Amino acid sequence: MYQKDYLMRLIEQFIQGLLQVLFHIESGQTVQAEDSLGKLYTSSLGLSRETVAQMSDEQIVVLFGGKDVIGSDKCIMLAELFYAETRLLPASIPGDQYSDLACRSLYYYLLTLKKTTMWNDTEFHEHFLDLVGTLEYSKIPTNQLIQLSDYYSSINDKYHQNEVSKELSIRE
Repeated sequence: MYQKDYLMRLIEQFIQGLLQVLFHIESGQTVQAEDSLGKLYTSSLGLSRETVAQMSDEQIVVLFGGKDVIGSDKCIMLAELFYAETRLLPASIPGDQYSDLACRSLYYYLLTLKKTTMWNDTEFHEHFLDLVGTLEYSKIPTNQLIQLSDYYSSINDKYHQNEVSKELSIRE
């Protein structure tokens, strides 16, 4: 009982912090957004923004217990933190920095999908759809594309499922 209350309080605090970050981004207050984002990393993960940026996704997942143990709360927090990072960058920046961050966010959204189906009517789901809409399928790793195809199949989205299938067939 206490653990569930504590978890709910942590998630509420995280959401409030995330909304503050996104507000600063939308308002063009980049310095405040980056400061708030750094604080959000520390308060929600116990790690600095810089530390997380230097870690691979595999290292992060292992740190939180491995793929089978990591909770959906940590997965969604990581997905949303990386989503906020993508919002700080325009999708048109040169190089793959945007795509790399977006794929990291997608990785954690897809992990969340494996652990729960109770997020379809949340802002998290809207952020997931927004993120996927900005990514070129050619930049998404094959294992994530397969999971994305499964997701589109589960919601009966034939158009996007076919688009992902085309990309996968090109890679074969």
